[in-house]
Amino acid sequence: MFIGKDINETVKLARDAFESIGIDSPWLDAEILLADSLNLTREEILVKGNNPFPSEDSKKWQNIVLRRMKREPVDRILGKKRFRKLDFNVVPGVFSPRPETEELLSRALERIPENGCFLDLCCGTGCIGISIANERNCQGVLCDIDTKAVSHAQSEAKRLLPNADLTIVQSDLFENIEDKFDLIVSNPPYISTKERKSLPPEVINFDPEGSLFCGPDGLHVCKSIIDKAPNYLNKNGWLLIEYGFCQKDNVSNLFSSDWTNVKQRKPWGAPRSEKDFFVEAQWSPS
Repeated sequence: MFIGKDINETVKLARDAFESIGIDSPWLDAEILLADSLNLTREEILVKGNNPFPSEDSKKWQNIVLRRMKREPVDRILGKKRFRKLDFNVVPGVFSPRPETEELLSRALERIPENGCFLDLCCGTGCIGISIANERNCQGVLCDIDTKAVSHAQSEAKRLLPNADLTIVQSDLFENIEDKFDLIVSNPPYISTKERKSLPPEVINFDPEGSLFCGPDGLHVCKSIIDKAPNYLNKNGWLLIEYGFCQKDNVSNLFSSDWTNVKQRKPWGAPRSEKDFFVEAQWSPS
């Protein structure tokens, strides 16, 4: 089952199986998973496509295909996810990094000053904060309400950047935070509970609900961050928050007149019709 006479046919069988149940990128998923299964690159899969499929890998491959057909995400099957310049381990019960969040990270890297300090709220795997520390000379605090996420982020920081000046703590937003920062960045829970039925199985069945849902409007956590952030920002410091495509409220309206340069942003290169998905603002009280 799912095994062809050679590598090319094996990829096609997996692609057809994925396509039959509505997976969006069946060929790409098949190539990525098979390459990892055989310890090859995707390029080597193409070059060696006419080689016989190694029989000793049959059982392992069949299990991988079945997992994907149950809509387990590719990154969770691989156990890793590339984010910006680093490969983060993906573990059950911790929110998996998303490619769109790299846009939020790119803006954060522009806003953090040299030798500055930042706070990563709702850090999950730590992908934002660890990536900032990887590319900028700065200090950082990462926090999450979930102890499993905190433990995982601590392990990732130690594995990826053992010499970075990072502190990772358990905190319900600002609850256990005392310092002030030049930058606060957050990818908080922002999906409305009304959107539950619209989410794909890869999300609703594998990501922790606490990292996804935030009440009927999806804005409760965003509002709390915006309300409390001035107590933790240096003057002219920046706040960046990712939010959902489906929020009806204009997020920029949540900021008082003491905030300046309030802008909602779209993914880089997105058409004008694309909805905004993160907001930035500068704390500039008079």
